Amino acid sequence: MLGIGNVGGRLTAMCRAAFNMRVLAYDPLLTADQVKARGAEKVELDELLAQSDFVSVHCPLTRQNRKMMGAPQFGRMKPEAYFITTARGGIHDEAALHHALTEGQIAGAGLDVWEDEPPPSQHPLLHFDNV
Repeated sequence: MLGIGNVGGRLTAMCRAAFNMRVLAYDPLLTADQVKARGAEKVELDELLAQSDFVSVHCPLTRQNRKMMGAPQFGRMKPEAYFITTARGGIHDEAALHHALTEGQIAGAGLDVWEDEPPPSQHPLLHFDNV
């Protein structure tokens, strides 16, 4: 989880209850004890990206995290991992995500938010079978 506030915490509870998942969380605003109380293990972003099968984004868009998920971050993910975001467009770099998918750096993406909404029908990310 990138961000484990209300929504991230609820998803963590569902993942643990339904699938007995181990949930890692990166949230610089919370202590390790606060993250643990929400059912996850606090880790740094690089560790989360390297270990996770699913990277799900649940944080507000700020100046500090705009394009937080860019080429270096997608490059740290496992090739079989999926990137999922329902947070805000702009937290991930759409061009970097396109490159990661084209190069097979990650397995796929689930996108509910875009830099420009709605995305144009010719948006390159809409042409992948794994998005």
